[in-house]
Order: sequence, then structure tokens, then C-alpha cells
Amino acid sequence: TQPHGLGDVVHTLPVAAMIKRHFPQAEVFFATKIYAQALVTACRQVDQFVDFERIRNNVRELSALRLDVLLNVSQDKTLGETARKAGIAERVGNFRRTSTWKDCNRFTFFGRNSRGCHAAKLNLKNLRALGINDIPAREKLASLYGLTRIQPLPPAWQQPLRDPRFHLILHMLSRGNGRE
Repeated sequence: TQPHGLGDVVHTLPVAAMIKRHFPQAEVFFATKIYAQALVTACRQVDQFVDFERIRNNVRELSALRLDVLLNVSQDKTLGETARKAGIAERVGNFRRTSTWKDCNRFTFFGRNSRGCHAAKLNLKNLRALGINDIPAREKLASLYGLTRIQPLPPAWQQPLRDPRFHLILHMLSRGNGRE
């Protein structure tokens, strides 16, 4: 996958959990931008972080990963084309995106604008192309994030948090995809 923001990455992590649940021997690679590497490697269901920019348009780099399946959650046209050229046997895309028709050979069919549907549940719908149809209820999603390999903060960041005052982290806007 290639989610564009940290929230997108977080809501794609349950996909890795469901793959591991159904295919325990699978090795899960997670491709996204380098700034999300610490988040992705903190997920126990992800075996390897992949720098999306390194593989997106590089057949040789993508081939070197020796993938059996590419689940193109973000429906990136360039990545799909690169995967086809790299000879990845199973390339999953959403049939509603005409840009996937040429480069994917397995499809799901759903709209992303399902009102009231959690972003993680939408991402999990991509797994239908792999025969995974048991999408957990919204209240069960928290158990799928798998953020158990969290590295401690560097000492320079630990000290300010020892202060007993209230701490607040402000998140940048979501480009209209979340509640602001």
C-alpha cells in the first residue's frame, strides 16, 4: 500500500493483521513513505518496511522483493504498472478504478465513500480478492493495529514529558478527510 498520511497508514495496519490471521506463514511488506517507517515497524504483523518512493517506478527494486501478491490499497496507477512489469503474479486493485484494469488481475469492487464506514474497514475490503471476507466489526478493529514494537522516545523528548503539566499534541489538518 501507499497511504499518503500517518492516519492512512494507521488505518491500513489492520490489513496486515488479517493477512497474518489467514495466512500465518505470509511475509508482509508494507510500502509507504519514509516518514512513516517508525509507525510501520512498530506493527507486529509487518515483517518489512519498504520505501514506497524507491519501488514505485522501479521494476528492478520491486522485483528484488520477490512478492507473490501486491495489494494496491491506494490504487496507485504507477505502482500497479511497475508491479505488472516486475512479474508479480497477483496484483489486486479496485475494479471501480478504471486505471487498475490494465495492470491488476484480481479485483475488489467497492466505493470509498461509504458513509459511516471506518477507514480501516474500507481498507480491509481489499482483502476480498484474496478470499478474506470476514471483516471485523468496528469495535473489534482496535485489536488489529498491532502496535507492540514501539521504540522508547529519545532522552531529549522524554524529559519534557516528565513535567506534570497537561500535554497536548496537535495534529496537522487531514486535507478534508477527517474531523477538524
